[in-house]
Amino acid sequence: MEGLKLCPQIHEVFFDQHEEYKKYFKPLVSINLSLVNPQWNGQLFIVYSNNDPYCTAAQAHMNTFCHQTKVTFDIVDGKYKFKADFGYFQTNTDWKEWLEMGNKSYSEFLTQQERKPANPKRYIRQFNKIPKWIQMNETPLNSRGDKMTFICQMNSGDIISDYCEEEIYLFYDDFDKVAVQIQQID
Repeated sequence: MEGLKLCPQIHEVFFDQHEEYKKYFKPLVSINLSLVNPQWNGQLFIVYSNNDPYCTAAQAHMNTFCHQTKVTFDIVDGKYKFKADFGYFQTNTDWKEWLEMGNKSYSEFLTQQERKPANPKRYIRQFNKIPKWIQMNETPLNSRGDKMTFICQMNSGDIISDYCEEEIYLFYDDFDKVAVQIQQID
């Protein structure tokens, strides 16, 4: 499907601080918003981050927009800006093994994509439909209290093998110009 791209470059996804974002986020897919609504333009992205759920120091950097099951991005000039600080990604020493495993498998997937690109549709589910929640419905609300638009969902384990796979649900709000990812684990 035109308008979908696997593993966009970090500078295509994030507004600034590319080296910092590269430490914590793995871009999985970009989606042209016009595929969802012809009146919308720009891109949305699904990104993966393996944050340590056991790190109590990281909890001080969580907020209404970014916590253990939700990550929110402002959209600035068509790119993402994380709505928390990078302290959100603090980890315990024993979690670094999982981070290294994820980095290695993502790198291997990128190499495989260079040799034989896969169709992004293979990884994206429920595109422009209704989410298939594996836990409870966590549809986010915008600043006016309205439900945000569901875009699609995908499983991080289809691309990254770190034993921390999540079902990632992508939502967008055109009024607030934000993208929200909800992560659920089966």
